[in-house]
Amino acid sequence: MTGLLPTSPHIMLAMDSFHGNGTDFLHGISEYADANGPWLFNFEAYTCPEADINQSDKNFSLSLLPDFSPSGIITSIPCLTKKYTTQGIPTILASIPQAKHNGHFSSIVWDNKGIGKTAAEYFINRGYRHFAFCGYADVDWSIERGLSFAQYLDNAGHKIKLYELENRSKLSARKKELTALTQWLKQLPRATGVFTCNDKLGHNLVQLSRIEQIEIPEELSVLGVDDDYAMCNFCSPPLSSIKLDWKIAGYETAELLDMLMAGEKTAAQKIIVRPLEIRTRQSTDIMAVRDENVNKAVRFIHEHSRDYIQVNDVVAAAALSRRRLQEKFCSILGRTISDEIKRVRTENISHRLLKTDLSVQQIAWEFGYNDLPHIARFFKKQTGLTPTEYRRKYGRS
Repeated sequence: MTGLLPTSPHIMLAMDSFHGNGTDFLHGISEYADANGPWLFNFEAYTCPEADINQSDKNFSLSLLPDFSPSGIITSIPCLTKKYTTQGIPTILASIPQAKHNGHFSSIVWDNKGIGKTAAEYFINRGYRHFAFCGYADVDWSIERGLSFAQYLDNAGHKIKLYELENRSKLSARKKELTALTQWLKQLPRATGVFTCNDKLGHNLVQLSRIEQIEIPEELSVLGVDDDYAMCNFCSPPLSSIKLDWKIAGYETAELLDMLMAGEKTAAQKIIVRPLEIRTRQSTDIMAVRDENVNKAVRFIHEHSRDYIQVNDVVAAAALSRRRLQEKFCSILGRTISDEIKRVRTENISHRLLKTDLSVQQIAWEFGYNDLPHIARFFKKQTGLTPTEYRRKYGRS
């Protein structure tokens, strides 16, 4: 350690949590440091109120290692950001509601519009015709996600049922609020896709529905945000969730901090955390298509996504004329039979790229492609990236 101290940047990671999304974020930081370091890290888990970025904390210490003087700081604690920025230490805040940072320092923000759109597309693609959003009335990022969800659905000709809790910190103590929320859930039409602003609220809705004997996913399907392992898996049934690209955000944060430590003068920047994929679990694992022919067709496409099926194969499985089935697909799902085959196949290839260590060639064989150029052409046409580029950008290292 002694030989490393004088020459390596000293990075303080002052975070309120190193769990959940925090591990993906740290993964991105370490990936950049491995390629451009070495960096010396010092960790400090700490909790500070989010309400006041001007508040400083006299008890917070940076002297956990001998002679440790930070070259840069990455923190999720708003009250520390201004304190150390004014001392001339390059500091990046990860993350804070956009309205509170006022553009005076670099920070990480969520793509709330993209998150809401992703949720809407997900439910539409699964055949839903009834939609609802549950969030917090006093939290900007929740409001933005709900508005985006509603706007995208409105553009597609759908309306949503809305419920916003008045104060997220008092939910467990507000019997009146819980009673109203329960009544709202019971009044939703059967087969409603419910989008919640985060996994914590989604977890609560799943548990509350179970208590009230509301069947999930048959009566309500619930989708959260964050893909937090504990929140998603410690409820019954497990919660589906939108996973965000925190790994990429971590890499970009470290890259920006490196520039600041090198003395580059840059205006305050926003590193945007975008939706990456949806982890489907039991809370949404059902197709909401009520039309028997379309339901048969969609299930056939999902079951044979690795086979080289064509439109006529789907028509035969649905036992309906090609013209009539095509009309129903366009009317109910808003896309053609061919589009659905391509969408499901692309979704499954993406899953294999991100969730397995199989080579692209092995994945190509799984999906009936004889060579890499064939799968690359198909996948790039659908996503804008080759399989290798997609895995490099979004996959694990």
